[in-house]
Amino acid sequence: MKHRSARHTAGSARHIPGAGDDGFTSLLHGKVAKTHPLIAALGALDEVNAMLGLALAHELDQATRHEVTLMQQYIYQVSAAVAARGTWVTEPPAGELVQHMDRVIAELQDELPHERGFIQYAGCPGPAALQVARAICRRAELALWHAAATASLPHELVQVVNRMSLWMYHVARRANLNLGQHEQKIKGPAK
Repeated sequence: MKHRSARHTAGSARHIPGAGDDGFTSLLHGKVAKTHPLIAALGALDEVNAMLGLALAHELDQATRHEVTLMQQYIYQVSAAVAARGTWVTEPPAGELVQHMDRVIAELQDELPHERGFIQYAGCPGPAALQVARAICRRAELALWHAAATASLPHELVQVVNRMSLWMYHVARRANLNLGQHEQKIKGPAK
């Protein structure tokens, strides 16, 4: 197997094996314990992003691909703000992301069939992966609330993640319908 030497440019991250063996890890403004709530929140956000990547590895229509890529960008923006201990370090600001998602969610709700009861999360692999990302996103929101209680994170960070889970839900529904899958309702107990 041929190994290439990677050149690191100014500003690129360099991963040093064993650097975290002492139970601490580096964020943008210094080291914190790996048990700190910020690290739990960053881990959950990373899981969301990985699952979004898995969704992109499957068949999705072009509109869904665009939205999932945008979701990944938003997750990176929130992650950067968490790593900066609450300082929003990217553009556009968090409030604009929430406004954008609110508009898109309203459009999707108008476009999709009205749901009565619960739907069964299934269908095609890409939209199913989006539903898993949505579930992880809900856990990431809880981790952010926990981190906010100890690290003074701004409410806007949690708002972005809260909206993202609802956005993912509707995008996954539309993606399944676009791929020819019909939603299955979960039936209640027989009476």
